[in-house]
Amino acid sequence: MRSIYLCAAAFLFVAPFAQPAFAADPTPTSLDSLLANGYEVKAANPLSAAATKEIWTGQDLAPQIIVTLQKGSSIAVCNLAVSNWMYLTPATFASTDRCAMR
Repeated sequence: MRSIYLCAAAFLFVAPFAQPAFAADPTPTSLDSLLANGYEVKAANPLSAAATKEIWTGQDLAPQIIVTLQKGSSIAVCNLAVSNWMYLTPATFASTDRCAMR
C-alpha cells in the first residue's frame, strides 16, 4: 500500500514538468517558405569546421551556419553550408530537410 502512495506522489511531482504532446516533433520546412510566410531572420551563427565535425560526427561537411528565424511565438532553425548562405543557392533555400519549425 505504501508503494502506491509513493508512485502517486512521484507522478504528482513529475507531471507538471512533462512536455506537452504538441511540442514533441518540430515540423520540417524550407527556408524559402519560412521567409515567404513572414518569418524574420533573428540570428545567423557560423560554425567552424571543427564545431561542425563535433556536432555532425561521422559526416564530412563544409563549415555550417545556423540560422534562427521567428514569427510571433513560432521559431525555426535552419542549418546550411556557409557557402550556400553566402551565395543564396536556390536549391538549398528550397530544400525541406534543412529547417525545423516549432
